Amino acid sequence: MPQHGGLAALLHNAADAALKEPQREAAVASSSIPHVIIKTGIIQDVPGGNSSISISPSSLASSSSRGTSGQCSIPREDLASAVVASVVHLPGLQRQQSGSSGLVFEVQATGPGQPPADWEQMLEGLLATPTP
Repeated sequence: MPQHGGLAALLHNAADAALKEPQREAAVASSSIPHVIIKTGIIQDVPGGNSSISISPSSLASSSSRGTSGQCSIPREDLASAVVASVVHLPGLQRQQSGSSGLVFEVQATGPGQPPADWEQMLEGLLATPTP
């Protein structure tokens, strides 16, 4: 169940209440406001920093595996690292790209290991990969 504080409070109003997640994502994408949509599976409340992280291009048409039992998951701390890296690195990287004002990608933990040492390089690779 979504929490209605912080950024969610800014985006949650009577008109948005009737929209489902894919419709909200499409509304943001069609707004021409620069944006990043990060899709993920189940967010775990366990310590982060102990998992390899995978990011891959996504599209608004692809469904997120959120809430599906047995699907991908990621520790909350590792997801926060991906969000911060996106905020820090993507604006500059996206200015180098032409076309869309936004980016959609999926992030997940892929097993024991270390999170990326160089988020900028990982995100650069994401921008070079065609969106499905």
